[in-house]
Amino acid sequence: MLCRLCFYFIFVFVSGCSQVSLPGTSTDPDADTKMNSNLMDSTSATMAYPDTGTNQTGTTGNTDDLSSEAVDTSNSDLVDPCNAPGETIYVVDNILSDASWTCNNTYVLDGGVFVGDATHSAVLHIAPGTVILGSSQRKGFLKISRGSQIRAEGTLEKPIVFTSDRPRGQRHTGDWAGLFIDGSATINDCLSQAADGSCERISEAVGGWYGGSDDGDSSGVLRYVRVEFAGADIVGDAPCNGITLNGVGSGTIVEYVQVHRCGDDGIELFGGTVNLKHIYISGVSDDSLGWRIGWRGNAQFMVFQHLLDTHGDQGIEGESNSDDPLATPVSYPVLSNVTIIGPNDAASPDYPDIGILLREGTGADIYNAIVANYVDACLDIDNEHTWRNLAAGNLRIAHSMISCGVDFLEWDEQESFEGSVETDFFFAGEGNSVVDDSADILNGYYSINAAQTGASIPVEPFFDTVVYIGGVTAADNWLSGWTTDADK
Repeated sequence: MLCRLCFYFIFVFVSGCSQVSLPGTSTDPDADTKMNSNLMDSTSATMAYPDTGTNQTGTTGNTDDLSSEAVDTSNSDLVDPCNAPGETIYVVDNILSDASWTCNNTYVLDGGVFVGDATHSAVLHIAPGTVILGSSQRKGFLKISRGSQIRAEGTLEKPIVFTSDRPRGQRHTGDWAGLFIDGSATINDCLSQAADGSCERISEAVGGWYGGSDDGDSSGVLRYVRVEFAGADIVGDAPCNGITLNGVGSGTIVEYVQVHRCGDDGIELFGGTVNLKHIYISGVSDDSLGWRIGWRGNAQFMVFQHLLDTHGDQGIEGESNSDDPLATPVSYPVLSNVTIIGPNDAASPDYPDIGILLREGTGADIYNAIVANYVDACLDIDNEHTWRNLAAGNLRIAHSMISCGVDFLEWDEQESFEGSVETDFFFAGEGNSVVDDSADILNGYYSINAAQTGASIPVEPFFDTVVYIGGVTAADNWLSGWTTDADK
């Protein structure tokens, strides 16, 4: 234990998280002055606020500002839904006992902030409409330690927004680091073994142990939450994900979550069993959704959209264990109703992009997916152990549609297993089809025409019954009212 703790402190020290300080929270006595100098727009003399929700056309628009901050109401697109005076609170210390953040205040992550630690458990409650700003200067982040919880329970009308502390119009991908959650569920890659023999690891970039033996563990709730302009590099050549879920258990609720313009993956899962529902990943610089080292959750109603100006990489990049593809538990999520849209940027060959890349021994069941507009391929399956999962019935795609310039990336350097190729695999799946023109099945990100019927929903109780293929339709537009498309 002593050696493990020593390793942990060394790890955190070298990670550059120098802003994590002693237990507790604090209000900066000069907060108002500092906030005004950091966030005031020099031309309008109003502060920076999060942007708005989606309209009804399949693209996002600034129709309603959903910030909880007090504003200059002479600007008609800014509304304070909490109607209460508040203050700007610079959070500089770790939170080692239960705390509540309310929407009349604005909270600034002035560096790395941990909720709980190895000896203290804490619950951070965040009220609907609360705005949390990540310091761009100090590369702020929020980390929920194993055994602690975040309960960020926004609403359609009042989402909780994590965003940059820069003024609107000056925000950029990678302004602050992101949100990290550590849980106690099983993983398949051990750095250390707990007393019960379960695997544990240290979180990438920010430190803290995760993993364990409790697949039903709860790390809290993320509901109606936006994470914007995250992805700062805090350790050198390693941008952070918008949301990192480390060994998070199925007792955790993650639904109605958007990650927007992040410098790395939108959401990445390292093992665990957490489920995802109503997820929108837009304009990230790497993969929209990534998993590895044993994620076995369910997911439904997801829209992933790469943009021309941020390029991005894969829509989905799924792995099990690159060092030991046979390590258990093997990654094996079940996904349904997913729309994955690439940037269709053939002019940028240096930015590889694949709709779905499955490799390193992962299993997966993917139903009712639409993949479109990726340049390298819609689908690529790599590594012999991944193909062996297919042969064993532990990898399947069904009732799905693809439409890319190159539909399948076949016979690349990592193939194949007994002559298997993606074309044969895809067409062997029930109800799968290739569509020549993505405009025949997508209007923006809405499923249309043939994609409005033909779905086959997994039988697990988690999944809702719908008839459409893809993540969203105009008639069932769960994206409306709380998401953003702001480019800065």
